[in-house]
Amino acid sequence: GGAGSAAGGGGATGGAGSAAGGAAAPGGSSEGRVLREVEAEVDGRLYQVKLWVPAPSAPGVAPTPQPAIGLPASRRGRPAAARASSAAGDTSLTVPMQGTIVAVAVSPGDTVEIGQTICVLEAMKMENAITAERSGTVTEVRVSPGDSVGAGDVVAVIG
Repeated sequence: GGAGSAAGGGGATGGAGSAAGGAAAPGGSSEGRVLREVEAEVDGRLYQVKLWVPAPSAPGVAPTPQPAIGLPASRRGRPAAARASSAAGDTSLTVPMQGTIVAVAVSPGDTVEIGQTICVLEAMKMENAITAERSGTVTEVRVSPGDSVGAGDVVAVIG
């Protein structure tokens, strides 16, 4: 087979399409969204795909946030650190998946910068660095090497 497909050939338009032809946005409303037609390659075959995407906003206007698919409402739209923040302004650093802590790189009282490794989580035979999402002072470390943790568990608190 060549580069063509049953879905048709041609380049990606990249422009906004219309809802003509009876196409409706998921959820029944296309308000604030535009239909875009793009070309996608899968296993060497090209397909034309139509996607409902947020409409470009006017300069100086923030786009309307869309719900994150697959996350419970309580976890949508905010990073893990913000979800776990306390009233005192401390940020609880959480792990994104279950696994085993193989190393802890900080101690209470240490000053950390954004992106600095706090601990290392082994999950699915891969090591994942869990990094600080804000600068500050480590006020608590709640894990030790060898500890098993679940998704969303707090491993450290940064004040």
